[in-house]
Amino acid sequence: MTLTVVDGKDVTRYVQNTINFDQAINDQLPKANFDVIDDGCLLNFDWGMECILWDENAPDAPTFNPAITVPTVPSHNMLQKAMTINTSPWSTSGTHAGLISYTQAFEMQMIFNNSALGAGLLQQTTPNGYVHPGQKYMLSAYVTIATALVNCRTVMIIEFLDSSGNTIIGNYALRAFGAPVEYSNNGITITNQDGVLSNARVSLQATAPPGSANIRVSLGGETMVAASNSGTLKIATFQLEPMYFSDTSVDWNVSYPTPDCNYNQVNCSQMPDFTVSRTCRIFSGYIDDFNVDYDGPNRVWHISCAGPGAQLENGNINAVFTGQTDATILTTLVSTYFPGQLSTVAPNSSSAAPIQTGITEDSITYGDNSLREVANGLTDKSGFVSFVDMYYTLRYQPEFYNVAQFTLTEAPDESASFPYSVYNYKKDGTQVKRRIKITGGKFIATAYETFSGNGSNKIFTLTNTPYSMNSLVSAGVTQRVGIAGRDGFTGQYDVLMNKTTKQLQFNAAPPSGTNNITAVYGYEAPVSTQAIMQGSGLPSLPAYAIPLFDSKVNDTNIISLTSATQRGLAEIAKSGNPREILKATSEQFAPAGVAVYITHARSGIINKPYVIQSVKGRHLGNGINEYDYVLGSFNPSIIDHLRNANKAMNRSITVSGVTAPQQIDVVAIETMSYRDSISAVPAASFSTSTYGTAVYGASAYGGSTGVYGTAQYGRSTVYG
Repeated sequence: MTLTVVDGKDVTRYVQNTINFDQAINDQLPKANFDVIDDGCLLNFDWGMECILWDENAPDAPTFNPAITVPTVPSHNMLQKAMTINTSPWSTSGTHAGLISYTQAFEMQMIFNNSALGAGLLQQTTPNGYVHPGQKYMLSAYVTIATALVNCRTVMIIEFLDSSGNTIIGNYALRAFGAPVEYSNNGITITNQDGVLSNARVSLQATAPPGSANIRVSLGGETMVAASNSGTLKIATFQLEPMYFSDTSVDWNVSYPTPDCNYNQVNCSQMPDFTVSRTCRIFSGYIDDFNVDYDGPNRVWHISCAGPGAQLENGNINAVFTGQTDATILTTLVSTYFPGQLSTVAPNSSSAAPIQTGITEDSITYGDNSLREVANGLTDKSGFVSFVDMYYTLRYQPEFYNVAQFTLTEAPDESASFPYSVYNYKKDGTQVKRRIKITGGKFIATAYETFSGNGSNKIFTLTNTPYSMNSLVSAGVTQRVGIAGRDGFTGQYDVLMNKTTKQLQFNAAPPSGTNNITAVYGYEAPVSTQAIMQGSGLPSLPAYAIPLFDSKVNDTNIISLTSATQRGLAEIAKSGNPREILKATSEQFAPAGVAVYITHARSGIINKPYVIQSVKGRHLGNGINEYDYVLGSFNPSIIDHLRNANKAMNRSITVSGVTAPQQIDVVAIETMSYRDSISAVPAASFSTSTYGTAVYGASAYGGSTGVYGTAQYGRSTVYG
């Protein structure tokens, strides 16, 4: 079943069976679409709201192993670096902050021994974007109190802060335990019989009030009687999570606190901001488009969401790398241009690094490039795949780097192998390349040449067009070399180098001698190689029926024969044989980028791995999801071609080297509204048909003021 969270709240009951989503690798553009049934127009959605689709049925393993039947419980630990509490963003507060020590990476300890009255707290404030008014949150931790505390206690506090960082008065939750009672501020008091806890998981929950923007968490201890207290307490493995699915009226409710969610758990993934999500997302992103249909008092929201791959379109990257690996290039660019937005580190302590090394770039320059263009260029040379996963981690790795622990087969055992349907097999040989010429840019090569002087000759011709003169020695004397047309002999130069004619002109003729003139200079050499695939791999055909499959690659970023050869090998590996593309549908989920072993005997495929290029999912109802897979070779759509062609057409070919804008204009858009209200104080009125005497000058009689007379019962009204 797919559980849907929008803007930090569960909307699964309103989405029903309308979810469609897709993931993809390489030139990806993942999306999700769903409808929200809003009876009574009570819900509200807007552009930019975060959307997460959770797989309630995901097995408890990082590779989605269906053989493991314990489901992965959706969760998100909002505490940053919850496993390294002795570093930022953790801080200490209170009189006894100095008593806080760290016995291990994720455990704090406090020892009280006749201490003064006061508290010592370890604190952290959640990053922006996680706290939403009306949502419930739970703080949990493991507490150890070996012997009962004396006149001191352990404390857990949740405080809600507004957007300015101010505490929202009266909206907090406190729980203390260990001496001599355990209580919370909701009025419930629980007697703690012995005050001793052994790695017991305790929790505290609270609902975010209006105006909430962040949560400040405090954990620690405090004394209750000064100079007469003792005891040791330990608090470990902190977790602050939204209680997304705590509604007991639905069958997808979850018991809180959920199992440990942190960097040390194999089924968890660290986000770029160092919070941690359970690894059971099938989509994450934000609302980028929606429209609304109305039906009387009800409405339907048609919502479209952009996935993590939208980050690849950003960057405006300007950088030069010389002699750097592709892994270094990507990690450097992400840390420079996408801090806190994308990650390049392992998602948990059991996972391998998501960025792998494939090639070394001799020299490459980026000018206002997007991260997608950078990644596409590197994958073209390395043959790797690249994508942003659902936890905003950039992955750049060889094919078959990750393999699902289930297989798709015609004879499944429903344990480690499962059935599939709507099978389609395609072998596309329309884009085969087997003789590929790679033409790169120019690199600077070094030439060594010698000449013999005759005592009268002043001009010597070089073999190559010189780019720079490294050294020029004549009869053992180093010559000073200038540029012809710019410099002259009247200055400090002995020789002028003419790049156009490839000549060296001496001011004074070198003396006679054999090879007594030595020139060492650099020259621009074009890079050009050819990669040829041996063997046709084709059925027996007459020679005239077999194409040569010639192709050409032009890339000015290639400036060495080594890089050109590497690019040729990558192109051969990718396009030397026809592309195999499989399409299959299954109820088992694996993310894009993972290889799945498939058996289809009639196609001659026996337990052969194919990489998932894209997966499209939909919810069928009754807790069942269905996934359409495209596996094998990358199969670009017309949108991919148009998007990349449009970028190439829009790139300036006349202006280069502009790495930073000359002027940056900041525009603030402010919306103001004015509303006027009129208030009136009604004048006191008296009853009609009341007999009395009207007073001249002070009363109205018969509609005229200042008229003296007697008010008659039932006919006149007297105003005082």
